Amino acid sequence: MTSSVPSWPAALAAAEAMTAVYRGKKRPDDGLWESGTRMLALALYRAAANQGTTVADAVIRSSMFGCLRSAQELMSGPFPPDAGELPAVDGDFDPVLRRADAILDRNYGERPVATDLQGLGTSDVGDPDSHLLTVGERLEEIVQDPKGQPPLPETGVADECARAVVRALGRSGTWVPTEAEVEVALVARKLRVPATDDFVWMGRMRRLARLGIVLHEIVDRDRAVVSPLLIDLFVAVAAVLDHVTRPLAGLEALWEARPAVQLLTAWERRHFPLGIRARVVEAEQAVMGSYVYALVEVCEYQDNH
Repeated sequence: MTSSVPSWPAALAAAEAMTAVYRGKKRPDDGLWESGTRMLALALYRAAANQGTTVADAVIRSSMFGCLRSAQELMSGPFPPDAGELPAVDGDFDPVLRRADAILDRNYGERPVATDLQGLGTSDVGDPDSHLLTVGERLEEIVQDPKGQPPLPETGVADECARAVVRALGRSGTWVPTEAEVEVALVARKLRVPATDDFVWMGRMRRLARLGIVLHEIVDRDRAVVSPLLIDLFVAVAAVLDHVTRPLAGLEALWEARPAVQLLTAWERRHFPLGIRARVVEAEQAVMGSYVYALVEVCEYQDNH
């Protein structure tokens, strides 16, 4: 990271955003929210200053929590020149620090980016903080909504197609799969499902793309011998994968052109923003959820009837 001077307004804005997530709409004003938020802002500012970076690029590490658990450490300075009046260190100071610490802890607990980056294979040699969450990444999550993006329409179609397969096999009994259809379902079921324990985003997107290609091949090859229910399911899941992996060609070109010395996590943080990561996870869940369940029902139909 390049050396930069942190900004108090940026620290305060970050703390206010984190407080809003923690507080929500149900926690009443007990006189500690404003003071706790300002103490959190001071901790963010101090961490950025110590790391020689901006508030957005400051890494949330254990020392940031430690600062909020020691009044003497937090108030030892230096202070941002434009911070204005800060709460005095007195007998009521500990509740303020505990509130600030709870706000930070809650925001660090909701950390899909950090969770993703903490997997094996992404912690770069020479950069011990490469797997840790930055303040800016947490703010990006908050802006996008901690609950994530709205689901893709394609995902809803795939879920409905899977439910249609299960309904037809169930009480309605409108479909009895043939041996050929069970064989196709077995092949589709055995396709390698994207591994969510692989924390390299390029690898995850490549596997989704390969799965989409194979599903298209199954549809083209077996359309004449397979029920439209299965074909519709394969087409719908392939549509999810096609949508999510659309950026892959451009990312492959960027990957090939990346500097040899560039850290993996630095590259992925730049080229796999949270929006793309969320879609990758959504596609993985679509594949491993109702789609796989529907195929299992087809494969085990004869055993259950």
